[in-house]
Amino acid sequence: MLSRFIFPFVLLISFSPLHSQVSLSRYGQLISSPFWLKINHLDGWAIHYTIDGSEPSEQSPVFPDSLYISSNLNPSELYSIPTSDSWRLALEMPSPDVVIRWVAIHPSYTLRPSGTENYLFKREHQWPILSINGNRENFFSLDSGIYVVGNNEVANFFRKGKRWERKMKVELRTSENEVLFHQTLGIRIHGRSSRTNPQKSLRLYAREEYGANEIDYPLFGASAPDQFEHLIVRAPEKIFSSAVIIDEVSQRMAVGLDINPQHSLPVEVRLNGEYWGIATLRERQDAEYIKDYFGYEEDEIDLVEWDRQAELEAGTIAHFSKWSSWLKSGSKNAESDVLALNEYIDVDHFIEYFCYQSIIANEDWPNNNLRLWRPLDGQWRFMYYDGDGSLQRHDRDPIQWVLEDARDDNPVSLIIQAFKDNPYFMQRLYFRMNLMLSGHMNTNKWTATFDEVADEFEPLIFDQINRWYNPESLASWYQAVEEARSFIGYRNLYLSQWLNDRLEIQLQLYPNPSNVISYVESDTEFGLSPVSLQLYNLQGQQVQTPYHILGPTQLSVETSSLPDGIYVLRTQIGVLSYHSRLIVTH
Repeated sequence: MLSRFIFPFVLLISFSPLHSQVSLSRYGQLISSPFWLKINHLDGWAIHYTIDGSEPSEQSPVFPDSLYISSNLNPSELYSIPTSDSWRLALEMPSPDVVIRWVAIHPSYTLRPSGTENYLFKREHQWPILSINGNRENFFSLDSGIYVVGNNEVANFFRKGKRWERKMKVELRTSENEVLFHQTLGIRIHGRSSRTNPQKSLRLYAREEYGANEIDYPLFGASAPDQFEHLIVRAPEKIFSSAVIIDEVSQRMAVGLDINPQHSLPVEVRLNGEYWGIATLRERQDAEYIKDYFGYEEDEIDLVEWDRQAELEAGTIAHFSKWSSWLKSGSKNAESDVLALNEYIDVDHFIEYFCYQSIIANEDWPNNNLRLWRPLDGQWRFMYYDGDGSLQRHDRDPIQWVLEDARDDNPVSLIIQAFKDNPYFMQRLYFRMNLMLSGHMNTNKWTATFDEVADEFEPLIFDQINRWYNPESLASWYQAVEEARSFIGYRNLYLSQWLNDRLEIQLQLYPNPSNVISYVESDTEFGLSPVSLQLYNLQGQQVQTPYHILGPTQLSVETSSLPDGIYVLRTQIGVLSYHSRLIVTH
């Protein structure tokens, strides 16, 4: 995790002249032991403060000569507030941090210097800490709290829009005590059905009215933007698996592919100093995301989200409806149909997106979690997100599965239904999947990424269990992790055989019998797929002999030094294997 913070860091704090009237003996930081805090100020000023995260006022207590900063100072009561019908009281809570919010008041000035200081007790992990501080009522009021069921006709956590956005102080600090951002942001509940979970995902909004319209820091490294208007704090989901790492694994594996994933950063969340579980801070795939990565303004795009039906987020629905109707007009079996489809969508991009979702076997797709967009004069592209339903069933047939999930005419199923018998389209799909399985998604690389994520999460799982029962126990977590890990090898084996049964590559071996050299000629170009030859005798032992790749469809194998006899020549194209009998005679 430390490698994520190798970029240089500069913290700039702008004070109004009145801030010079107030100074603290220690500002917010990671601490390892209690200490006495002093707030120094000139005569005439009164310092009022709170310790529960709420905004201080004249009615708040006056700061004493010094205050002993220890975990016992935090009132620590939020953990006992029910947040859903399935909520359970925490088994055990880590020691809370201390949040000091202060305001300096002078009878002669209307401006009031203020500050929020997070004193975070060091933990045995390397994760950044996301501190969220604000009035308790913002989250937990029965009338207007966004995190609870409440006493309204519709549960509070299902409410959406600016009216259900709450102003809070938010800070992100690394384990090396570097503040990546510290500012006032708007917070809403994020997600759909996950809103009913006890631990909820959040959406962060930077706005001018809160002090700045962007979060200005390269949170996700050089391959992502430096500034963000919106971010998501995504809580773990356990509806498919108790591993809680599946979505993070799927997002990391998606980086480097042409499928527009979300860059993410695992964080530990504190709410008014209380431990609030683990989450991932990540990009939100909205109009701002498209502008950052592709350069189009919101009025230059169509953006549609599909969750059992099309929901327009930007532009118009007309073009989306047009190509959906075209897909439903009948089978598309000619090469010209592939060209026509490419007028509507970026076919190569779609094939890579489809192959990725198929390889990870995302069970919560394609009738859910679809988001696609296009420039007004261009092709539709899909965005990858929400992979919690992945790494479950290794033996799912990619084509049959999306046809069975063709409810409500989701666009992915419509495309596959229309083109499943089109040899030009399906050959491109098969070859792309073959390339991905032997390259970007090969078993070793995928397993290494999985292990990296599991190792990062393991030290924090115990506290997550005690706070949210998600997962239920360490035993269930280890079992779920092992099941997901074993999926990788089984899935790649299944898909290798699946492709072998469908890709019709004809190989010609000549001359045969051979005495000096033989050639393997393919009727299809190898493309970018890795190619190799292995030779075996009839006892099953591999025989070492040189081979050469001569071109996009041809290889050669030297036989001059081989003893006379019958051999089995294995030609490997990506994950595809072909076997031929080779006779050597001199």
